[in-house]
Amino acid sequence: MGRQIIFYMEKELQDEFIQFAFNQGFVLIAQDHEIQQFVKCKQLSDIKTLHNGLYFYKEIYGPYYNTKWSNYHMNDVESPVIQFSRNAVNHEKKQVSQGRIWMQPKYYNVQGEIIEKDSQLTKDYNILVKYIKKCIPYRGIKLGNRIYKEYVSDYIMKLYEEGYHLM
Repeated sequence: MGRQIIFYMEKELQDEFIQFAFNQGFVLIAQDHEIQQFVKCKQLSDIKTLHNGLYFYKEIYGPYYNTKWSNYHMNDVESPVIQFSRNAVNHEKKQVSQGRIWMQPKYYNVQGEIIEKDSQLTKDYNILVKYIKKCIPYRGIKLGNRIYKEYVSDYIMKLYEEGYHLM
C-alpha cells in the first residue's frame, strides 16, 4: 500500500531537495541515536551525520508515533510522515547506495480496519516526487543482467559510467 520513489543524487542535490522541502513547510524529524530521541530539524545546519531515520513531517498531519520497542524509532506505517533515506557515495568501494522517499497513505489497525491518513500528506508527498522528477533524469541503468529505470543525477551517472556500482 505504500508509495515510493528511488533516486541517486549527490549530497549537494540532496541538500537542495531538503531545502525545497523546508520551503514547503516541512520539518525533518531525525532519530538521534546518540541522545536516543527524536529531533526536529528546521534547516540544513540542524541535520547531523549521526541522524538517521529521517522523516518529513508537518504538524497539520497530526501526531506521529514511536514504535512499541523504542521511544526514538518511528512507527512510519501509522505515523503521518514521509520517510527519507539519503543515498551515499563510497569512493573507496566505488559504490552508490540508493535514496528514497516513501509514505504509507493508509494502513490496517489492530482490528483489521483500513485507516486513511490525511489526504494532505499524499498531496505533499506528490509535490516532493514532482521535484525529484523535475531535477533528476529518469534513465536506464544495468544492474546485474537487467535494465532498470531509475532517477539518476548527471554526476552519479558519470560515476556509473566510470565503473561505480549503483546499489
